[in-house]
Amino acid sequence: MAGFDFSTKLEILPPKIDMKDNTPKMKRAMNAALVEGTIKAAAYVQRDLRIALDNAMNSSTWGWTRDTLRKNGSIAGSTRDIVDTGKLRNSLSIKEKNLKTKTTISIQYKTPYAALVHYGGVVVPYGNVRAGTVIVPARPWIEATLKGTHGIQKFNMSKPMNTGFNEVWSRKFG
Repeated sequence: MAGFDFSTKLEILPPKIDMKDNTPKMKRAMNAALVEGTIKAAAYVQRDLRIALDNAMNSSTWGWTRDTLRKNGSIAGSTRDIVDTGKLRNSLSIKEKNLKTKTTISIQYKTPYAALVHYGGVVVPYGNVRAGTVIVPARPWIEATLKGTHGIQKFNMSKPMNTGFNEVWSRKFG
């Protein structure tokens, strides 16, 4: 397994602007500002989304009190969270795709166990049949971030989007 993509994509839509009473030159300038604003908004959304996902992952909501066997045979310790070594958190990739009418943002974690951590499941640790199976609880930090569940605050895309659009708009027309 080579990582996993969460199926939800975020969309950034430019604001609607009434351009019917403007000159062709002003309409072109406004359209250019909307495109530039969308790019700026997407950058701010990505920055804030990364922070929100990291905060959700670091939340004590996902504590797991059972012992966990490390590959070297040692026990990982007492209550653990999703972060553990940080490899999963650091594998986050947020990608944007700029389309004519919108920008989409996709979230991907590139570790082979990302889906197992997010959705839960049953595993045989490191393929060691003597270790027995382990039930890994679901810890859906991405879904919690996007929907505001499990005690995690819902990610609000409006603030970073508005910041991006407003920066460009005020610079061009302010």
